[in-house]
Amino acid sequence: MNQTRNFSIDSMRVLLIVMIVTHHLLLRGEGVRQLEINAYSGECIYTLINAVLVCAVDVFFLISGYFKIKFKIRKILKLIIAVYFFYYTINVLFYLFNDLSITTDILKGFVFPISKFWFVFVYVILSALSVWLNKLIDVLNTKELLYLCCVLFGIFCIYGFVVKDMVVGVNDGYSLNYAVFLYLTGALIRKNNYHIKKDNIIYGCGFSLFVLINIFIIYQFILANKYAYAWHMYSYNNPLVLGAAICLFLFFLNRSGGRIEYYLAKISRYVIYIYIFHSTKCMFEYIVKWFLLYKKCDLLSDAVLIVFFLILITSIGSVAGVVYEFLFHKIDKYI
Repeated sequence: MNQTRNFSIDSMRVLLIVMIVTHHLLLRGEGVRQLEINAYSGECIYTLINAVLVCAVDVFFLISGYFKIKFKIRKILKLIIAVYFFYYTINVLFYLFNDLSITTDILKGFVFPISKFWFVFVYVILSALSVWLNKLIDVLNTKELLYLCCVLFGIFCIYGFVVKDMVVGVNDGYSLNYAVFLYLTGALIRKNNYHIKKDNIIYGCGFSLFVLINIFIIYQFILANKYAYAWHMYSYNNPLVLGAAICLFLFFLNRSGGRIEYYLAKISRYVIYIYIFHSTKCMFEYIVKWFLLYKKCDLLSDAVLIVFFLILITSIGSVAGVVYEFLFHKIDKYI
């Protein structure tokens, strides 16, 4: 079976990072995160839009499982060094030019900065485990892998979502356990690829259905002032979020990449740098500070502002990625 990444999948990575950055802007810039503390005073529309965006992280892990991570120590080192490079550079610049206070938390980050980026941390561990995970995937036939994924789905997306049991350790999907499940699910899709319909109308409708059901439930919770329950619906292990993620992945998997996908695919190699750049705490707080400064509390104005910050973050993150790759290339021969 041909496992070569097509332009459509690579361009989807760009879409996914745009979804993630927008999600983060809505959480802090539009106050959607207030739902977590059972309060919300912003526009309801932002809480509903956020329901469309939260599946992006799940899709990233599905992509990794579908194409399988090819474990290379150089690739892992490059990612880990990138975390140190961005964390050190951004925090030092903010200390020198923006009166950043050095706290215990920041000092801990200087030792283990990867602990400040949960997605990167999980991906690095997943990469290290991929050697054994790939062997497991190769040994299991389609029915056995389906059974394993169904068992894990029941544990993580049904029991773990409803009960939130610490013993299960799914942490609303922010965990290695859940990433492994998504990796195996992506591999199951690959194993069963010949039996999957190539009808994007089905996957487009499926994505819309899962998202709309989730939006409806969130809206009902907000109307009932059950904000904490509405927040819980954004969990990555929400079965509706997982369903939307699978449909979105299949939609792009079955697309034939065109000219737009071709050019977007060129940016995809810098997606991880965009994530690290904007997720560095002091940088994101600075972004939110300026976002709130220009926020007009008007839907149209806020939409334009979000687009502007998306372009700004993506552009600067990509340029920073180019700089890092240039510098890494200089030291690569010594690794």
